[in-house]
Amino acid sequence: MAHAHNNLPRSLASLPHEIIEAILSEIDQVPDLLSLALTSRANAAIVIPTHTQYRKLRIRTPMSAMWTHLAQRADLTRNIREVQLCARQDYTAPDRFPVSLVDDSLQDYNEENRISCLCTALKHMKRLITFVWQYEADAKAGLRTLDHRHEEMILSSLVQAPNLRHLILGGQCGVHVRDGKGIERQLYP
Repeated sequence: MAHAHNNLPRSLASLPHEIIEAILSEIDQVPDLLSLALTSRANAAIVIPTHTQYRKLRIRTPMSAMWTHLAQRADLTRNIREVQLCARQDYTAPDRFPVSLVDDSLQDYNEENRISCLCTALKHMKRLITFVWQYEADAKAGLRTLDHRHEEMILSSLVQAPNLRHLILGGQCGVHVRDGKGIERQLYP
């Protein structure tokens, strides 16, 4: 009688691409992904950068090229678990964002386009668990929306995140929240 384990694939790389992606998408922590990547060159090629750079975003600047990239690449963006939009002066932790696959020519200084791409990217983040948006009144940082519609668009996009468990809005978020009639309010609807 032949052993059942003789029919198993010899490595992760021998599995169909869709199954590999499904398995790797279930791994939340970057250290776990790195441990897997360190087991072989073949695994490293599968895991880095398409999974290691797409679990957590922590940024202090607008980064429109990154948001455009994330809006265009739902296959990568869907694996992001945490987004932190921090104040420009917040150096408590290093910035984390995808760099290897982002095309800098996508840089767009139009605020409407950046917000649109940010919202599209947020809608792709089906595994998003944590969203932190902290900023001060610093127009240079570019993380504070200048138009109340932008803030409302971002929050509306977050409502669609099925796994969102932690929403932290700090600093001056919501300063210009309006109700459906355009009247400024102190509370979110």
